[in-house]
Amino acid sequence: MGVEVPKYEDYNDWPELAERDPEAFEARRKAVIDGFINSASKERQVQLRRLQWRIDVERSRASNPVSSCIRIYKMMWESFAGDNGLIAAFERAALIADGRTAGTLERAPVLSLDAHRAVQARVKKQLS
Repeated sequence: MGVEVPKYEDYNDWPELAERDPEAFEARRKAVIDGFINSASKERQVQLRRLQWRIDVERSRASNPVSSCIRIYKMMWESFAGDNGLIAAFERAALIADGRTAGTLERAPVLSLDAHRAVQARVKKQLS
């Protein structure tokens, strides 16, 4: 798309830069991310900026780099396996392909907990 993405080709240089000059590292990191986002289509840029904002918020909430990594890892898994994640999207697509919707799926029967609660109450009464 004509946008020059700043490069820091050698991965081994990143840790050295972070150690030597954390501000320069952060500026470089931000420039590379912004360059990548700017190279995407306009529609995709909006999504990528929102995602980057969420990542930055998680990083700012973390007390250390490992915590930051774990928070972002959890975000990734939520987007993959969560209620509105990739797996759920595939399941919805399969339903549509089969000519069904989520409302037409068979539902499991709801079990009453009354009997269980009665047993708990008797046990509790006997222990008292």
